[in-house]
Amino acid sequence: MPIKGLSDQVRLPRLGKIRLGIKVEGVKNPYPQPVNYFVCPDSVKSVFGDRPRELRILFPTEDPSKWASQFYRCYSKSRGLICKGDGERATALIDEDTGALADKDSIHTILKEVECDSEHCPEYGKSCRRVMNLQFLLPDVPGLGVWQLDTSSYWSIINMNSGIKLIAPLCGRISMIPLILKLVPQEAHPNGFKKTVYVLSLDIPGKLTDMLKYARMPPGKAILPAPDTEPPEDLFPAPVLEEEEAPDVAEHDRHEEASATAQASPTETANHAEPQVNEPRLKSLGDLFTACHKHYGLSSSQVIKDLGLSCKEEIADPNDAWQQIKALSHSNPEPFGSYHSEGAKRPKNLSSPSPGGEASPERSEGTKWG
Repeated sequence: MPIKGLSDQVRLPRLGKIRLGIKVEGVKNPYPQPVNYFVCPDSVKSVFGDRPRELRILFPTEDPSKWASQFYRCYSKSRGLICKGDGERATALIDEDTGALADKDSIHTILKEVECDSEHCPEYGKSCRRVMNLQFLLPDVPGLGVWQLDTSSYWSIINMNSGIKLIAPLCGRISMIPLILKLVPQEAHPNGFKKTVYVLSLDIPGKLTDMLKYARMPPGKAILPAPDTEPPEDLFPAPVLEEEEAPDVAEHDRHEEASATAQASPTETANHAEPQVNEPRLKSLGDLFTACHKHYGLSSSQVIKDLGLSCKEEIADPNDAWQQIKALSHSNPEPFGSYHSEGAKRPKNLSSPSPGGEASPERSEGTKWG
């Protein structure tokens, strides 16, 4: 007799990672650069080519939460994953002596449940981002196991969730159905400037009527490896996670700022020819909205509209957005350090833990993040 709930399950190892960007050497430090193809290991290249834009995939189980994990994730260079949240509550690794997020010098640490608010989190957009860990099978590639792809793209996450929710009711299932994972061009307007980006999309290999036959097949069951706790290097470059010294502006942000300046009118360029050296960097979207309200009386929705965006998630960098708002407002406000003096520092206490929020008295190498 088989053991109920055990003998019918299969554990799948992770065979490797597929990435959406490459590491480029900058003036000071390397930085991630998105590309319009999947960056694959040699075993995958041998099947799909050196720079594929499509992959034939299968999802292993019926539960998307197991292979399309989606959380805000904060990483440390020395400790890996140190905070994971859903936008309301998070589980964070806290230094018991300081009450701040644990770093390389922390001795006594504990996992606590804290508040998760990306608009006011000083780490968001820096060492914290929204991340989808997508795991799937590549049936044409040698090896038995899953491959992992990480993305922080707002539109990629929306596209994947939408595709899953469309295909599942159509076929009566989602597991072990041949699908096509694509990188497709999409027009975006980061900080008000038109730009073509490449985002993930889910498609079917044939006609919709051909997919109905899969509704008659039983769903698969498998135990998948938990997404690893190491930061995806194509999303979180090492310099960003340096706890001793974080760069003021990533190299790719400098390129975007230079492009924004070049496209500004002569009047705008003249008004902003001299940078405000003492102006601190914005650490979160909350800082951006506060600055815009303080100096221009703009609400958060007005800021998003003035930037030519549809939602706050499309704001890639609050400092780029602030420069754009200043240019659009045709004025040069005074430095706003008065309200931001505490925002540049990591908080001493993220939040009071909720009752029962302590996951363990001390984090060890075997801490489970799920």
